Amino acid sequence: FFKRLKLGYFLVVSDHQKSYWRTLPENKGQFINYGLWYYSRHPNYFGEMVLWWGVFVMSLEVLEGTQYCAVISPIFVFCLIYFVSGVRMLEKRSDEKFADNDAYWEYKRNTHVLIPLPKGWGGKKNASPPTGDTGSAEASL
Repeated sequence: FFKRLKLGYFLVVSDHQKSYWRTLPENKGQFINYGLWYYSRHPNYFGEMVLWWGVFVMSLEVLEGTQYCAVISPIFVFCLIYFVSGVRMLEKRSDEKFADNDAYWEYKRNTHVLIPLPKGWGGKKNASPPTGDTGSAEASL
């Protein structure tokens, strides 16, 4: 139980780190690569997903029959955050906002989009600034 609970802290810790980072005037207009954000471009979304999977896993002992349909909840949260409203939207916005920032593209090439991993383990290796073609911003994951 407590191991699963600790993983859920990614959500709380990453949100706190981002809030603190935003209070510093020198960070205005910059992308965050501080704390958990150094290891993942969206550690808060990772924490959210782990939280919902943890709730499902903890409930497995008491689920019976059709109650196992509860697995739909963490799957839905993953799909919503990863494919619809969270990651893709923010990646596209960041690609446009930091199109001229070489440090951002290096960060994107070396930092996993979701799972906090060591540098170089899962970044988007072909990430590069948009070329100016219509709809060419690198928003795909």
